[in-house]
Amino acid sequence: MQKTFYLLFTAILLVSACKVQQYTPATYPDKQITIGNGGGFSGQVTEYTVLENGQVFVKKPTSKEFLEVKKLEKNVVSQLFHNYSVLNLGAVDLKQSGNMYSYITYNSGSKEHKMMWGDGDAPVANVKLFHNIIKSLVKPQAETK
Repeated sequence: MQKTFYLLFTAILLVSACKVQQYTPATYPDKQITIGNGGGFSGQVTEYTVLENGQVFVKKPTSKEFLEVKKLEKNVVSQLFHNYSVLNLGAVDLKQSGNMYSYITYNSGSKEHKMMWGDGDAPVANVKLFHNIIKSLVKPQAETK
């Protein structure tokens, strides 16, 4: 009996030790990039967040909660965060909004940098390109869930 209990306890301990930590954008302590679009008559905003661990979340206008929609491969995520630095997007001061607007928010865990532009504005080409690349990586999967 004691041997069975010991084996069961060990098995439970091993299974729980192997469990990978799951986060949400609100609980993740490291880097994350959020892109979003919104405005218009309804004022609704849809945003996608990529965590440095590869988790991707969507927050639709009809929900207050983030929904995990996929996990990106480590090399893709690594490249995204590297591109943010290489393109020097942290130095871009862009805070223009319009009726329809888009934004990118970079959160390092301790600092946050946000760039926002309206539909009629022409942001720095790299900003819009970066936004569109992330959108192409996350949006198709997010819309199927």
